[in-house]
Amino acid sequence: MDSSHTTRVTPITAQVVHYLGIDIAKAKFDVALTIKPSPNDGIKSKDRHKAKVFANSAEGFNQLFDWLQAQGVHSEHHTVHCCMEATGAYWEELAQALADSGLHVSVVNPAQIASYSKSLLQRGKTDIQDARSIAQYCEAQHPAVWVQAPLAQRQLLALVRQHQYLGNSLQAERNRHQTAQPVVQASIESVMVALEQAISDLERLIKQHIDSNPDLKHNQDLLESVPGVGSKLSLWLLAYLGDGQKFQRGKQAAAYAGLNPSKWESGSSVKGKSRISKVGQCDLRKILFMPALSVYGRHKQFTAFVERLKAAGKAPKAIVVALMRKILTIAQAVLKSQTPFNPAFHAS
Repeated sequence: MDSSHTTRVTPITAQVVHYLGIDIAKAKFDVALTIKPSPNDGIKSKDRHKAKVFANSAEGFNQLFDWLQAQGVHSEHHTVHCCMEATGAYWEELAQALADSGLHVSVVNPAQIASYSKSLLQRGKTDIQDARSIAQYCEAQHPAVWVQAPLAQRQLLALVRQHQYLGNSLQAERNRHQTAQPVVQASIESVMVALEQAISDLERLIKQHIDSNPDLKHNQDLLESVPGVGSKLSLWLLAYLGDGQKFQRGKQAAAYAGLNPSKWESGSSVKGKSRISKVGQCDLRKILFMPALSVYGRHKQFTAFVERLKAAGKAPKAIVVALMRKILTIAQAVLKSQTPFNPAFHAS
């Protein structure tokens, strides 16, 4: 995602590949291991299945590695393809630990696993059963190996998420203050002051983080050359897109944010209204809305685009969503090409 955009593991070339499904939660994770037969086991050998529960902690990670070693699946001629869902932030440390240990890791959208489980006609739902479904999905679909973002980009994402959380907390306290009883208003005001100071400190920290990393600073300047992209939006785009090398095309970036059109049609009788898929990073959709609204009818760069959509009968809200997608795809193109926004090139 940044200048050092590489996978953390090598291609799967081991003689035998086993599959580990991981159902992750805040305090623990359930694993289901499919052990494939070795060439020396004979043609009648069958898969073996193991399951276990570990704490979602450094100690639990080490216990998992010891358990895998005991199963004989993590050695010179055996490797494990691990697969887990991108559930909140609970998966990140475990994925990092697995990748650092030399295992192959895939992180997939939970919706993919849910759809796959339904295709298996599963009638129950437990954590172990979910882990087995993930292992089956991994074996059947061979999802792409997880790509770890560079440290500076991961730190930036953590910083902007924390800034958003503090901002939401401050707004909540302001709302409470308006209707609070006098006896608690002083307490709420002290919390508001503390939050305002924390936000100010965090904004300085974010600026220092950007200024101390030449690649981040350069890419932020590129992003802010795009109409509608200000300092706030550029931080989120930078945190998620990096230097743009994650995606080959702008449409892929739009799909990553869940802004790709989703049609609902069947035969000649069902002609549903097209909507955006919303299968993607909701952070990007939220942060893109106000910039798109601000350029709607107010920026000459998008005038022809907006007028064309109006002529096609598109509603104002649909045009704003189209502008969100437009800004994102242009931002992706600018990062990918490492070239500032060119009005002539993006006029179409």
